[in-house]
Amino acid sequence: MGRIAHELALVLPDRRTVLTTDDWSNNGVILMFVADRADDLTSGELFAARFAGQTGPVNTVTGTGAEWAVSWVSLARATQAELEAMRPTLTFASIFETGTCAANATCPAGFTRVLSSGYVVSGSYCECLKLKPGMEKAAAFFESRRYAGYVGATTEFSKAEGITYSPELRKVYLAITRFKTGMLNGATTLPAYAFDFDAARDAIRLPDNSCGGVLELDLVGGATGTSWRPSKARMFITGKMQAADAQGNTCDPNGLASPDNVIVVPGTSTLLIAEDSGDHTNNVLWSLDLLQKAPYQPWPASPMITRILSTPRGAEVSGIWGSASGPFAYLTMSVQHPTVPPAVTGYLGPIPTSLLTPRDEFEAGSIGALRRLVFDPLAIQTGGANQDITVGSAGVCVV
Repeated sequence: MGRIAHELALVLPDRRTVLTTDDWSNNGVILMFVADRADDLTSGELFAARFAGQTGPVNTVTGTGAEWAVSWVSLARATQAELEAMRPTLTFASIFETGTCAANATCPAGFTRVLSSGYVVSGSYCECLKLKPGMEKAAAFFESRRYAGYVGATTEFSKAEGITYSPELRKVYLAITRFKTGMLNGATTLPAYAFDFDAARDAIRLPDNSCGGVLELDLVGGATGTSWRPSKARMFITGKMQAADAQGNTCDPNGLASPDNVIVVPGTSTLLIAEDSGDHTNNVLWSLDLLQKAPYQPWPASPMITRILSTPRGAEVSGIWGSASGPFAYLTMSVQHPTVPPAVTGYLGPIPTSLLTPRDEFEAGSIGALRRLVFDPLAIQTGGANQDITVGSAGVCVV
């Protein structure tokens, strides 16, 4: 399914389409693999996302509300057997010919400029490549990020992380740790295009925001074929940077900081967002109601999100999951590498699954009946020893 810094792969309900995120600091890509057969990932076609036509953002400080049209650039088709056969002798030099990037970040005739975090010329991330004859398949699957940029897909993402899906809303949610490098609005002259190709290829133009946000992607209507391909994206919710407060928070503690893991709780409109950030002294697990209101609520206060878990200093929230297969549902999570041990794992619940809306009620699009989880909110942790403990919400209602 391509060679990138895979963070998480999401298999959609057709059991053929797989979206995968690229946990890469500079100029990452979003890939989609479409298997030839359901439940069999040994052959298929690899695609890379192309974002275009940005509108917004609604909030020009944080980037919330920016929208894009999404299309998918085909990289190549292959079988696992084909890739295994070429792997032992394949080298970068057998795939690409390289040229010298000029001081103004242009390439020699016949070469294509590709963004790469490993090659810096005059302050610009620039690599000049020419694909060798017949090497499309090798480039697509073994140099996926480079080849995606080579053929015109968007390679501007900064640390794309967890990804989840709501079958009722037919939307995918993807966490992005921070808006940096290629995600920023490039300047109009070189060498300021350190992480963007040029004005025409600068697809993502967000404000500098170390707090990151969650991207929402709409799926094409229908239930088969290309209907599982995201066709539109928007920056659904973001954090907001601030000067360090008394607790050391450099992202507003009433909002997100570096979202990492995300999950839609089965049968609900509740999105859980886990943080992995140095910008919050105590990282947080948030509950977000996807249906409560429009997401363009200004900071610092937003009634659409609730703080439901707070970790000790130095820890991150990881391993979030929702299980509703028995009489009770449980939301599990882990607290990883706190400054003061121990690291812990635990759950919020139990929640009677009889209160959760069955999936089949939404075949006719009855979204208005979708249940949501309402948690007892937590206050911001302050003061010494209080910041070295794990605190979880005391209760949850199903409404």
